[in-house]
Amino acid sequence: MQFNTRFRAGSARIAGGAVMALLTALALGPVACSKTADTPGASAAAHGQSVPAPESATAEAPEQAPDVAVVTPAELLDIVRAHHDKVVVVKFWATWCAPCVEEMPKVVAFYEKHRDSGSLAFVSVSADLTDSINDTVIPFLKEKAVPFPVRVIDAAGPDAIVSGLGVEESAWEGTLPATFIFDKEGRLNRFWLGAVPEGALEEAVTALS
Repeated sequence: MQFNTRFRAGSARIAGGAVMALLTALALGPVACSKTADTPGASAAAHGQSVPAPESATAEAPEQAPDVAVVTPAELLDIVRAHHDKVVVVKFWATWCAPCVEEMPKVVAFYEKHRDSGSLAFVSVSADLTDSINDTVIPFLKEKAVPFPVRVIDAAGPDAIVSGLGVEESAWEGTLPATFIFDKEGRLNRFWLGAVPEGALEEAVTALS
């Protein structure tokens, strides 16, 4: 089910009448696609010795497809609960949200720093339309080299997500980006509506780890 309202970047509230679907797998915008891998070339023999194939005929490493899936608010809650023994960072963003795109390199750096952590989980949730995954979301993730899985939310609106995640105290009405931190008991600990201040996310998760 697609949103009948659209999330707006920065501090604005949801604007009625526009079409939208509201993360973390990965982000996760530009729509440039990578080249298809070349067909491997065959080696030629010269004077009894093997000669490498021309560079143009060398096969490129196959590109790994981004991990993208559609989730409902209930399924998103299940993902958070699955990490009940960890601090969980849930990041909402969209490819059409300029502050989200600007913040993405910092989000990727944060993920890379903590990806092997045994005490922290990162969940990226895209607010893009669910039917734009192939045309918009995946190309964006490829161009930005987003390394984490991305979940595209399918919900009736932000109220359904707020209720589903149990974050009513945030008074979130769809501002993007949005970041929610849950402690190891699954309780909402901190949240930011808009870009996270420099160093604040790191400080928050360190205090909870």
